Amino acid sequence: GLLLGASGSMAGAIGMGFYQMSLSQAYVPWVYAGLLGMIYRPHQRRMVALLVIAATLLIFAGTFWYALPTALGCGLLVAFYAIRRSATGMRWTVDRALLLRVALAGGLLIGIAAVRLLPAPFGRRSGSS
Repeated sequence: GLLLGASGSMAGAIGMGFYQMSLSQAYVPWVYAGLLGMIYRPHQRRMVALLVIAATLLIFAGTFWYALPTALGCGLLVAFYAIRRSATGMRWTVDRALLLRVALAGGLLIGIAAVRLLPAPFGRRSGSS
């Protein structure tokens, strides 16, 4: 996060008038922190909450410029941690518990992001004059 802030890309984006670009950069380290916390501390629910909330804020930041690279990076990170050698070193194993946690977090993220699809209770209705 410090490297992101000190690199000047956030201040440069604000200086050029791209406030959404700067805002979406702020959530990327939080997404990775939540994912790494979910990998290394599998029994803490707050890491899942951190990942889901930060990813939701990244999606709703106003631009999708950083959402896809962050999602690809998270996918690679999960792949590198989920596929390991067994204790004997003879076979490759897949951490199914990690994949299940990531799938459940992804489902929760999709469920929260689907709030955007709900109809607005107030507003213009079709057929009314």
